[in-house]
Amino acid sequence: MTSLFNKEQQEHMRDLVAIPREKRCNCGWYLISECPHCVTNVPAYLDLVTNVSTGEVKGDTNLEDNKVCDFIEDFLKNEIKTGLGHDNAGPYIKDVYKILVRRDVDGSYSIESNTGNKDLTAGLLLLVHDGFKEKDREGFK
Repeated sequence: MTSLFNKEQQEHMRDLVAIPREKRCNCGWYLISECPHCVTNVPAYLDLVTNVSTGEVKGDTNLEDNKVCDFIEDFLKNEIKTGLGHDNAGPYIKDVYKILVRRDVDGSYSIESNTGNKDLTAGLLLLVHDGFKEKDREGFK
């Protein structure tokens, strides 16, 4: 029978079977933090400062440009999945909002913001997401 995988790929798969699942990335083909595909399993952060008066967004991240949208999407999906999305608190009215999202090696997220409201935080993250989709990366390190 002909295999769909070459010899090197077959050896790689045999090696992976010996590695416990919790030490492999989400797609299962690499060790944690070595995967070029998976967004999770790599410590990451996205630090944003949004001026709603001027529309200016500045930020800092250790993510590659092509991973920022995936990071935001993954964070927001996690918020929905864990039931932490909507809250009834009123947002703090400010000109400048700061948001720091961190993802640990285990894929868990933490967030710090001065928005006072999870819905406003999610909305500001979506604006950044859409800006990256449109290749508007000015102001990011």
